[in-house]
Amino acid sequence: MEEIVEKCQKEMEKVIENLRNGLKTIRSGVVSPSVLDKIYIDYYGEKTQLKVVAGIATPLPTQLVIKPYDPSAVKAIVGAISSSDLSVNPTINGTNIILNFPPLTGERRKEFVKQAKGYTDNAK
Repeated sequence: MEEIVEKCQKEMEKVIENLRNGLKTIRSGVVSPSVLDKIYIDYYGEKTQLKVVAGIATPLPTQLVIKPYDPSAVKAIVGAISSSDLSVNPTINGTNIILNFPPLTGERRKEFVKQAKGYTDNAK
């Protein structure tokens, strides 16, 4: 009996962790570097998470600055961000990539609510 309870508890913890990770990627009024957690780039032939190949700073509430550790990764990073669902256009400034996020509109907020509902439905 304890074995079944322990197995269920581990599975529930995994579901809750996945829900947390999904909700972290949804943007609120202030931009968080976690919105880039789902961004992967082709880095020397391997699919690599963006935060592994670059530092990410938040100088302003609606701005992220990506500083690649390897300047040759800039094009791959820009391509991955452009093809993502972030609805933001990256700007290259030297070896840095700047992402300026517009204020949330009512329509975009509804999209985020729908996305959050999807995460919670999957967790059920």
